[in-house]
Amino acid sequence: MPYGIKIIILTTFDDDEFIFEALKYGASGYLLKDAPPTKIIDAIREAQKGGVHIQPWVAAKVVQRLNTFFPEKPEFPPEAQDLTRRELEIIRLIVEGKNNREIADKLFITEGTVKNHLTKILIKLNLRDRTQLAVFALKNKLV
Repeated sequence: MPYGIKIIILTTFDDDEFIFEALKYGASGYLLKDAPPTKIIDAIREAQKGGVHIQPWVAAKVVQRLNTFFPEKPEFPPEAQDLTRRELEIIRLIVEGKNNREIADKLFITEGTVKNHLTKILIKLNLRDRTQLAVFALKNKLV
């Protein structure tokens, strides 16, 4: 973007074409208006650092679109081989866009247990956050 201007789309539209057009033309983020204020702040900070912040469900759409350009299946990464069945369940629910409370309710565990599993997953896969995890899981066909 010229003059160092960063654009973050905050919208009610979750239509694929809006998402891809915004990213194509250089948006530094794409969030729905119901995103928590902390996520909006994270998006602003990420944009300032030169990154792109998108919600996990948007990341999933981006990866699916990329898979049409690169149809060959990526090799299953060795670090993912140590994941437990429970961790894979949690990853699947994260890819579906579930929050910690929803995952806890679905798996009949506490929210704290979900957070513990998520921390272990991120450490095992050397990832920073849920968005990276969702992209990684889809890209590597973990779910």
